[in-house]
Amino acid sequence: MLASNTQTFVGGIFLLIVYALGVTIPLFIFAAFFDFFASKMKFLKKYGKKLYKIGAIIILIVGLMLLFGIYDDISGFVIRTLMLSNDAR
Repeated sequence: MLASNTQTFVGGIFLLIVYALGVTIPLFIFAAFFDFFASKMKFLKKYGKKLYKIGAIIILIVGLMLLFGIYDDISGFVIRTLMLSNDAR
């Protein structure tokens, strides 16, 4: 973590505060305008249950891939493939 590698304590605290703000500000913005966005997203009423089920299935599949180590194999393959494509340039 970058904050633990800074030269000074104050520098590390500053980086942690910036990180915390970067994470929370988008959530606060979304919460502030949630009613506005919710009224504009009529398609969620029609497809919301299907999207919820698809999202749940994706999370379940990724969880099983992590549990059985398949995710590591796939990410290793992707990294090796990207490295090879960078070497070809």
